[in-house]
Amino acid sequence: MGKYLIAILIVIAALAGVLLYIGDVPRLMISSDVGDTGNKLLDFAPINMSWQAAIVIGTLAIISFTLLLALLGWLWRLPSRLKAGVGLRRRTKAMEAVEDALLAGAEGDASKARKKAAKAQALVKSPALGHLISAQTAEASGDHEEAIRQYEALLKNDHTRLTAEQGLVRQYSAQGQTAEVINRASAAFFNEKPAQWAFDPLFKAYVDTGEWKLATEALSIASKRGWVEKDVARRRRAVLMTAEAQRLSVEGEGSEELLKDLMLTAASESPDFAPASALASSILSGSGDRRKAAKLIEKSWSKAPHPALALAYRDLFPNATTKDRAKKLLSLSQHNSEHRESKILNIEAAVETNDYVKAWSLVAPLLEDNPSARLCALAAHIESGLSNETDSRIWLERGLSAPTEADWSDLDPQGSSFNYRVRDWQALVYSFGESGELIHPRLSEGRARRNIVALEAPKPPSVKVDSPQDSEEDLSLMGDKTQEVGGVSDIAKRLDSLLGKKKD
Repeated sequence: MGKYLIAILIVIAALAGVLLYIGDVPRLMISSDVGDTGNKLLDFAPINMSWQAAIVIGTLAIISFTLLLALLGWLWRLPSRLKAGVGLRRRTKAMEAVEDALLAGAEGDASKARKKAAKAQALVKSPALGHLISAQTAEASGDHEEAIRQYEALLKNDHTRLTAEQGLVRQYSAQGQTAEVINRASAAFFNEKPAQWAFDPLFKAYVDTGEWKLATEALSIASKRGWVEKDVARRRRAVLMTAEAQRLSVEGEGSEELLKDLMLTAASESPDFAPASALASSILSGSGDRRKAAKLIEKSWSKAPHPALALAYRDLFPNATTKDRAKKLLSLSQHNSEHRESKILNIEAAVETNDYVKAWSLVAPLLEDNPSARLCALAAHIESGLSNETDSRIWLERGLSAPTEADWSDLDPQGSSFNYRVRDWQALVYSFGESGELIHPRLSEGRARRNIVALEAPKPPSVKVDSPQDSEEDLSLMGDKTQEVGGVSDIAKRLDSLLGKKKD
């Protein structure tokens, strides 16, 4: 406003200067000569005025004309301004109603949220936006049925169809309706223009229903599109293929060749996934290719040593002498010599040859810092071999309160190694797939542990760590302790033995 006032003052000052310069002496005369035309309109008496008066009159005329035009323009725009003002107030009320609805939804008050959403929907003239607000409000308050109803209304509009599909998948996922999730998410995922959002709910639904093969196919597609990190996809595929091999084996659907392909691919995808490597080696051993099986376990050991791999490696040499088997174990440990499991393997190799003095020298450093129940049992075994029965009992008693290990320290050398059930595989897809963590089903669920078996050698200590009685389920999972891997001819039996015979 100030700049306009300054401009007006400048114009007035300039006009005053012009008038002062001209003065009142110069005159302006206006006359009309109509001749003989007789035109009375143009016939007027001569006008005689000073130039000052003429300039003032002209300026006032221009100002008046400008003001008249401004007035006419204002009157012309008045209806639209009135309409805009009404619309602005309406939009303000609508935004306030939307805010109230969303806040009510965030507070979890479904009844209040539904009322506020209805008010917002009435104020918002866009039907699609109204349904979307109502759907999100219901979703925020946990009113799944109302959210589904609102999202279904959005399916009628091509512009909002994809948003509606995504919202419906979220709601069906929250309700555990996996069939609906698979139906809608697969349509979006396998579309000509695939939707990235559809992968996670579709993959989870496949895993939740134990559809390992379909989950693997969806994972492969997502990995090719760059939607899943390569390492995560690789580990997930290894878990899914191993789970599928177990399913086929239990249900008797898979041929020996199919199971072999699945397990070898799984072991190749993720050598650090011990279940896949152990099973693949048993398959190769069963078909007579023990050299390849040994190389597979050695590769896996170099990536991630695991007690089950050591047992599987032992099984490859059922007819070896005690001395030769000890050499094999020492050879395996060299593939990752600094790892804790490799050090324990060296101790077990010494025990294999009854070299208890060497075994104690190797185990002593591991016992210095809060040893686990597994190490306590191993120490008791060695002390017994050294004829120190008193010290052996002390280590056994200490093992009762020692911490457990999460990597199957209670393995059964002659029975099943990985007693996974369907829900264990489901958890592994994410735990191992995301971080490479290998869960312990019995430990993670608080189930009773078996007798600790540190190694297969003379004079094994026998002690219960948790409870004097194993659950029926754990007893059924122990497998046949008289069976040797080298004599297995039926691939399905070996899969049952290693993976566990029980299935959800």
